[in-house]
Amino acid sequence: MTLCKCEADTVLLGSTNANTATTISLVSPNYDSGAHTVQTLHSFDPLVTYAIFGEEETIFGYKGLKINLKYGATDMRPGLQISYTKKFKTVGETEAQDLKTVFEDFMPKTAFEKQSVFESAISSPDLVDWTPPGEVWQSFEIGGNTHEIRMGSLSDPAMRQMIRRLQILVLFYIEGGVLLLPPGEDDDEEDLKRWTVFLL
Repeated sequence: MTLCKCEADTVLLGSTNANTATTISLVSPNYDSGAHTVQTLHSFDPLVTYAIFGEEETIFGYKGLKINLKYGATDMRPGLQISYTKKFKTVGETEAQDLKTVFEDFMPKTAFEKQSVFESAISSPDLVDWTPPGEVWQSFEIGGNTHEIRMGSLSDPAMRQMIRRLQILVLFYIEGGVLLLPPGEDDDEEDLKRWTVFLL
């Protein structure tokens, strides 16, 4: 049996495990470099990705695929970086998954801006005095560090923005978790007032 080129490409590129291809990173500005660059403070992998990529947790059509979801460690602004060494060329109706389209169902538009825009945004001098949304509900010390629990209503636009940035993590770490504020859906003001959000 002869393997045609399209079949060979499919076998070569095949499917990638979404859990191992995805990395979540907390990053901060690297002021020592003198330019808008970032340094990674910590990286970790998702536990599950089935809510995004299906029960098989696979992504079709890429070789050397890396998905890096970066968060600015101050205000948790997301920046999505997708890279690969090779992408399957469309044959008939068979094509590589459009990853940007997939993630648009779960993340705010700012996540898809160019890397340079993301790096410039998280390096903004305005973030020096930034505080999380909500009011301080409790504070406590552990190991000489002060921690705050902040409380706020989901009807607060700043709190809504924070939830929109973070809520994809629910899908990565909580079995059966769902988005609280799906992108593209109108917010119900009365429903928003029912929710109280706590941030640590």
